[in-house]
Amino acid sequence: MGIGALIVQGKLKRPDIAGIADTGFEAASTWKYYNETLFPALAAVGVEIHRIKASEWNPKRATVFYEYKDKTRDPDLQIPAFSTRFGTVSKLSNHCTGRWKIEAMDKWIRQTYGLTRSKFCAWIGFSFDEASRALRMMDGEEYQNGLIRFPLIHDVRLSRQQAVKLVEDMGWPKPPRSACWCCPNHSDFEWAKMKNERPAEFAKAVAFEQEIRKRDPDAWLHRSAMPLNEVAFDGPTDLLSTPCDSGVCFV
Repeated sequence: MGIGALIVQGKLKRPDIAGIADTGFEAASTWKYYNETLFPALAAVGVEIHRIKASEWNPKRATVFYEYKDKTRDPDLQIPAFSTRFGTVSKLSNHCTGRWKIEAMDKWIRQTYGLTRSKFCAWIGFSFDEASRALRMMDGEEYQNGLIRFPLIHDVRLSRQQAVKLVEDMGWPKPPRSACWCCPNHSDFEWAKMKNERPAEFAKAVAFEQEIRKRDPDAWLHRSAMPLNEVAFDGPTDLLSTPCDSGVCFV
C-alpha cells in the first residue's frame, strides 16, 4: 500500500505494468480496500491495476492439491500447512505463492505484453525494517540480474509503521494486511482477529481445513495440530510475528 501511495504522490515513478494476483482466497476486506481506495487513487494518476486470477492464468496448478502426471506420486498440498504425517508437527512446503501468484502473473505478462521474466523488473513491497527478508531474495539470480527491486528500501526508505502513517496522512483508511483467509502462516493474533471480527471467513477456514483433511488427515491450518475451531489462540500479538518465509506473502 505504501508503494501505491508514493506513486500517487509522485515520489515513485509510475510502473509500466501493474497487477495483483487473485488467489481466490484473499480476505474480503483486502478487496474492499483495493476497490474503494487504492484502485481509484492510482487510476487518477494514470495507473490501472489489473486483477490476475490464478484460476484463469494458471488453472492446472492453481488447485489446493496438485496432481502429478506420474500417478505413483502422492499429490502435493499447495499451502504451507502443518503436518503430523511423521509423528511430530512439521511444516509443508509453500507452493501456493509460486503457483497461484508468481506463475500466474508471469504468464499473464508474457501473453498480454509479450514479455518473458528476463525482460521486466518486479517491484517487491518489503519495508525498510523488513530488510532481512529482502536479503534472502538478494542472494538469488533474479535480483543479481536486475529483475527485482525493493522501492521501500532502495528508493524511498519507509518502515512498516511509516508506510501506514503515510497512507493515513493522505486521508486513506488504515490498510488491512493482505493475506488469504486460509493461510497457515497466520499468527494467533490474526486467527483470533478473524474469528472475532470476520466470523464468516473464519467459518470458511474451518470448513476448508475439514475438507482438506478428508484427503490428508495429517494436515492442519494451525501449528498446534488441532482443529481450527478448537484452538485457544494465545500466541504472539504482533502482526509481524508471522513465520512466513516465502519472500512475497503478506506484502
